[in-house]
Amino acid sequence: MSTSTTSIENGSANRNASDDRRSDHRGGRSSARRPSPLTLNDKVRASLLARHADEHNAGHLYDRAAERMQHEGYEGLAHHFRTAAAEERGEHAQRVEDILHAFDIDPPHAAVDEPDLSRYDNALDLLYLAWETEAGLLRRYEETKALAADADELAVESLVDAVLESQLHEVEEARTLYRRCESALRDGSGLMTVDMHLAESQAGG
Repeated sequence: MSTSTTSIENGSANRNASDDRRSDHRGGRSSARRPSPLTLNDKVRASLLARHADEHNAGHLYDRAAERMQHEGYEGLAHHFRTAAAEERGEHAQRVEDILHAFDIDPPHAAVDEPDLSRYDNALDLLYLAWETEAGLLRRYEETKALAADADELAVESLVDAVLESQLHEVEEARTLYRRCESALRDGSGLMTVDMHLAESQAGG
């Protein structure tokens, strides 16, 4: 093969490679992952990730509470806690994920904490624990909102406002159920009466 032929072939190969690079650029193909054009304050990011974990921990706690209620014969309360557990892991965790996804942040798979329920002797104790849990979540979301405000993350502050409104409803639901059961014990009708009414409403719903 002559030197001139080799030079022509090399030149053709170089042009083809250059054409491929231009084609990749025009088509938007790149081996490097481009950063999000929308950044998030590090403290706000950490707080949102913590709230995502909180929701999954609450879900796991309610799973365990449902098991206890089932074991003690409270079908309605067990169903209530199973429903609450699914909401925490699903809709409630998702609303935090949606905020993070807007900033191109994928939260890690949540590693839940195993709750110690040995200090909670009866069903009423577990219902109070649920009230405490929802109230604690409310306060921590308030902290997240305050961090967002301090960091001028106005979009996040607005979105967390909507979460707070929903969370306040969760607190009220937990409070109402606890007070209802507390009253039933005080007036002598007992928790089983409340449980039966819950089971009937769940079957009807």
